[in-house]
Amino acid sequence: MDQTVVELLFRLRRLFYFKKGTNVCTTTDYMNANSWKIICETIWPYVYDNICSLRLGPLQFYRLGTFSAKILSDCENLSVIDSGGSFHEFSANDNENAPSARVWINWLFSPREDGMPKMLLNCGFNATGIEGLKWAFDNASVRVNFIIRLYSFAGIEQFKRENNLGEQLTLQRFNKDYWLLVRSPMVRDGKKWDEWQEDVIKWKWNSQQNRIVISLTDDDIGGG
Repeated sequence: MDQTVVELLFRLRRLFYFKKGTNVCTTTDYMNANSWKIICETIWPYVYDNICSLRLGPLQFYRLGTFSAKILSDCENLSVIDSGGSFHEFSANDNENAPSARVWINWLFSPREDGMPKMLLNCGFNATGIEGLKWAFDNASVRVNFIIRLYSFAGIEQFKRENNLGEQLTLQRFNKDYWLLVRSPMVRDGKKWDEWQEDVIKWKWNSQQNRIVISLTDDDIGGG
């Protein structure tokens, strides 16, 4: 990708801006290292501050995480991540978390300014991952709100717990397809939270407007 293309992106930047935010997906395979370098260093600066939802495959989190662990938490308007069936590992010891885990962990535990919950969709956890989320909740020093739509796994059980920040963390089965892991204030507007949980269950990438798909391969780009 040469300077001419970079200049064109700058001129077209306004096309990436939509009042309600931009929904971004990348189909770039994680094996295409040069393409991911272009995405992170050249394309990302033109779209990151208006992204409202992001769709990533399992190994694409790794590519973003190796570039910067805070690349997603720096997206101030990013409220929804569709993780495309990713299996999320999460350890209470951050040193044990891979770059692919740190990138979504940093995002999820960065509070939204408007107080609304962040939404992490279509993901899987095992018992260790759930225990890591419990530990983070029990030892939290900052309040955050989120709703995680996750798939069932062996040994999954409902629970509800509280911490000293006035928050609650609940895991419950919503329907035959999904469980919801919800972190919220203990005292809350029940009607609003019911609506947000319904939104999480119904959310589909293909139903979103203002979508941008980034699709590159190393064969498509030059050495510049």
